[in-house]
Amino acid sequence: MEDVRETIQFYDSNWEPFFQIKDGDSIKITFGEDGGDAEFKCRFHGDMRVEIEGLKFLSYIFAEEMDEAGWTYEPVTEQEPKIDIVFAKYGEKLHDVSIPITEAALRDLVGGDYELTPVNAYSIGTPDMRVDGPDGAAKM
Repeated sequence: MEDVRETIQFYDSNWEPFFQIKDGDSIKITFGEDGGDAEFKCRFHGDMRVEIEGLKFLSYIFAEEMDEAGWTYEPVTEQEPKIDIVFAKYGEKLHDVSIPITEAALRDLVGGDYELTPVNAYSIGTPDMRVDGPDGAAKM
């Protein structure tokens, strides 16, 4: 199955391509010499633009800021299954929440075996996953 989510290109501080992730995936940032780290969700915002936990960056500026701070960053390769929920109150900006979900819980949610199909939702600017239940009906 083809993953149709947009690709986010990360660069090093010399503006050389460093790694790529898909829209909605996460990076891990390690903070300086103390070795503390955290994972941050990333969103595609056009060529050379990325949103990391709500903060928007030009990709190469992000690389320069990480280098200046002495922090390192890398893709998170093992990402647990999750459901992204997008919501907004009238007149406010969209918010999204990722909820980790187990395979068993997802099967219970759709009523049996399922197939995940990545779908881009350009109208709201965030990727969705369409889940096809055992009866073939699409469940969002």
